[in-house]
Amino acid sequence: MAAGVALAAAVEEVAGVAAGLKWPNDLVVDDRKLAGLLAETDGDAVVVGAGCNVNWESFPDELAATATACNLEAGRPVDRDALLDAFLDRLAAALASGDALLDDYRARLVTVGRTVRVEPVRGDAVVGTAVAVTDDGALVVRDDVGVEHTVVAADVHHLR
Repeated sequence: MAAGVALAAAVEEVAGVAAGLKWPNDLVVDDRKLAGLLAETDGDAVVVGAGCNVNWESFPDELAATATACNLEAGRPVDRDALLDAFLDRLAAALASGDALLDDYRARLVTVGRTVRVEPVRGDAVVGTAVAVTDDGALVVRDDVGVEHTVVAADVHHLR
């Protein structure tokens, strides 16, 4: 959550672009992917990887409808070093923010309220409405018959 909030804030600060968070690990602008984040624990450490599309002239036809870049959204080139500096500053702040982090994450999350298809690592896919994020970051999806599913790890697709 901290890395997502930090990268979204850094993109907004440096590029002037408001990016939302798509659960569990993407930054999006109008449902087009701007960045992806991964986190993995190693002992008592967390290793975070972030890939952000910063400066692209264009995307191949097969990605043009689903991907975007900071410069394309901002209408100008975006300084990679400034973006990295802002991300690291915002990450430190997010990690130190305590309970406010969850509020910041929820405020930037664009998945809640959307119809989604959840494809878990194990089990069947679920289609329903994303209704909440738990305090520990799990997504709650209510299916068509009203059953709520708490999802800890899965691919989530926003449906139109």
